[in-house]
Amino acid sequence: MKSRIPVVLLACGSFNPITNMHLRLFEVARDHLHQTGMYQVIAGIISPVNDKYGKKDLVAARHRVAMARLALQTSDWIRVDPWESEQVQWLETVKVLRHHHRELLRSLPQKEGLDRGKAHPAAPTAKDWKRPTCPSAGDWCSELWYVHTMQHYAPKKSRR
Repeated sequence: MKSRIPVVLLACGSFNPITNMHLRLFEVARDHLHQTGMYQVIAGIISPVNDKYGKKDLVAARHRVAMARLALQTSDWIRVDPWESEQVQWLETVKVLRHHHRELLRSLPQKEGLDRGKAHPAAPTAKDWKRPTCPSAGDWCSELWYVHTMQHYAPKKSRR
């Protein structure tokens, strides 16, 4: 059996308030990625946006983080990360992704055979999209959640 590519699912947003459908999105994405046989979802992260995002009627970040923590009390794989909400100003999503990328790098054990700088050879890339056709629901889900994966930390495989 070939090894699966480890994946961390990250959802950025206002979570104003967090709902069951936000949590369901994680479950559906995890189930789909596992069904492909290529991926192993190892964690999920909810990252509530900063108060300065500018959305009308946005509840204070500390309350949105607290609500998300309450909603996730029974989850053993999804957690809330307040970092984005605690910044001095609103951040673009790419900066939040970079932060989590760095944090995940720091948390990974130093193992021989891991290539921390290159994509896993089996991982789909933007070139894999069949444009101009619209992707299937499965492809869309895979690509949506592929934004932030740990696949390039998986053991190297020989290229054919």
